[in-house]
Amino acid sequence: MSRAFTPPDTLSKDDIRTVADVRREVWTNGFKGMFFGTATGLILHTVAKTGHGLLQNTRKIAGDVPTNMLFNKNTVFLSAMIGGAVGSFSWATAAGKNNVHHLHDVFEKGKKTDTGTVYQQKADRARQEEIEQRQRNRLMRRQSLERSLVSGRGLSDSHGGHWLEEDEIISEREVNKPR
Repeated sequence: MSRAFTPPDTLSKDDIRTVADVRREVWTNGFKGMFFGTATGLILHTVAKTGHGLLQNTRKIAGDVPTNMLFNKNTVFLSAMIGGAVGSFSWATAAGKNNVHHLHDVFEKGKKTDTGTVYQQKADRARQEEIEQRQRNRLMRRQSLERSLVSGRGLSDSHGGHWLEEDEIISEREVNKPR
């Protein structure tokens, strides 16, 4: 018996109904797509056959060499099968993508958080430790910056935290001016 008929205990009746609704949408749209794809394949085959016949007639009049393309029951069957397959696939895929948002809550039911290989668990721990280290470094930089601002040194280490006023710069230039 299929697992679809025996859902896990973690799902409520509403969740089971949601999964069934999405599954039903995918299947019904797949069959609709198969129908419309088959019809489209047959229509395109008929149009191609008619166009080929018209082209053959104009080439005979013009004296060109005709092409050896055959439109028979095999090409009709091929067109119908390809159209049905493409239509079914595209419509079912579109229905699935349009309805997957209903399943997000269902995916979270019964989720195990500690899954993964030993390597993945170690990598997750290392990532978490790196994040914590960055937070500690950020706090230390903030404290260091605050201390330097409170002590009057300023934000820059250049000039030793002492900035010359414009008047002082002008007077120094005049004194050091070459004559």
